[in-house]
Amino acid sequence: MRPRWDIAHIITRLELGGAQRATLYEVAQSRFADGHRHLFFGPGGMLDEEARRLDGVMLHPIPELVREVDPAHDIKALTRLVHDLRRIRRRGTARLLVHTHSSKAGILGRVAARLAGADVIVHSVHGFGHAHVASRALRAVLAWSERFVGWCCT
Repeated sequence: MRPRWDIAHIITRLELGGAQRATLYEVAQSRFADGHRHLFFGPGGMLDEEARRLDGVMLHPIPELVREVDPAHDIKALTRLVHDLRRIRRRGTARLLVHTHSSKAGILGRVAARLAGADVIVHSVHGFGHAHVASRALRAVLAWSERFVGWCCT
């Protein structure tokens, strides 16, 4: 008997863009997830309403998941992601695949998925948000963070 799979997608904000459209399409069309489909996102984007119309997708808005680097919000978002992913993992007999999108959600989501015990962790690079950060030091820290969290992926 083939194991059932729950899938959780994590993206920073559902703004109007290619990464966001691709994520919504994957969440809506995924037939790999024969268990539950989840979408974690920072609310306030132009595509939030489109996400609400997705049939059979459990939405998890995380107000602390903001695009800017904000240590207080980032720690709260990470804590909430770990808590919610652990709850999904413990709830059923399905295995858990976590798919992260975008730089910020990719960093926080991969760490949270590893801490929550996800079975499979995947990240899609849709661009590098830190390329536009003005501070050279901050760009270096964010680039290092991207490389560091690569160990979380399966």
